[in-house]
Amino acid sequence: AWRAYDLSENSFGDFISDVLTVSFFSEKRGVLLQGLLKKGRAGDDEDGAEDSLGAKNVRLEEQELVALLKYLHQPSPDVVLVIVPGKIDMRQKLWKEIAAAAFTLPFNLAEGDRKAIFDEKLKSSGLTFAPDARAWMEERFVGKDTGKERVVGNFPFLDSEMNKLALYMGENTRVTMADVEECMSAPSQDNVFKLTDALAARNMEGALNTLESIKAQGVHYLPVMGMLASHFRKLLIVRSGRDQRLGDDEIMARSGVKSPWHLNKLTDQARKMTTEQFKKIIFRLARADLRMKNAGLNEWHILEQELVGIITPQPKASSLR
Repeated sequence: AWRAYDLSENSFGDFISDVLTVSFFSEKRGVLLQGLLKKGRAGDDEDGAEDSLGAKNVRLEEQELVALLKYLHQPSPDVVLVIVPGKIDMRQKLWKEIAAAAFTLPFNLAEGDRKAIFDEKLKSSGLTFAPDARAWMEERFVGKDTGKERVVGNFPFLDSEMNKLALYMGENTRVTMADVEECMSAPSQDNVFKLTDALAARNMEGALNTLESIKAQGVHYLPVMGMLASHFRKLLIVRSGRDQRLGDDEIMARSGVKSPWHLNKLTDQARKMTTEQFKKIIFRLARADLRMKNAGLNEWHILEQELVGIITPQPKASSLR
């Protein structure tokens, strides 16, 4: 049996009393601890104050953190404790000590596992999805692994976005492409094209204004990263395909583009940059994603920095048929 404690709702005293209590009725029992961080992310306190463990933005008092670490070093033999901390900063002493005392397992499911969970969640939602709506969601929430690199993408937000979609749909169970674009926290394709145009034109003001507009809509940074990365990968494939004089059908098959109209829009953008420029942009987006996961900095600020880095003088693109 499992018991869950969310420190945003439950007291630490209740949790620690539970795990310290010896069970006489079962060989093993599970306890899930979450809500360890306040709203936001470790390291985001306005005053930057730290305790002696180097912990910021944690719900627990220092004596409670000491008690937690003591328990981790001397756990109850009949308790399987799982801590889901959220996004943390491994440079902080607290998380280093927790990692040293516990077995750490990063959330890094393979594409096939993400796809299986995705399919099951859509099936159990009670909603039916139009093919293009389902494909749209799969691209953004499942993603595609490249080689040995796993792309978690927006998968951690699938549950919350599905709940939002269910509320949005009400009694209507048929989900269309328009529904998911209207409801879910992702920038519109038009905004992605607009941002890409600004980057290609090295229009600093236009790019930053578009990014700020997307941010002001309450969109989470992860869907923005996912759509930008996907868009530039398609542009690279289109540019490379045009350079090789491949036919439209072949380019559409390689890029996953579904319509000639969409291919024409991508071709218009692809002719504005070289394949090397696209590769550098994709590298910068990958670097931004890595920094977001490890640097403990504001994610939007990191993305803004990389966009500014992209808007630098580049060799002029060659003609594209």
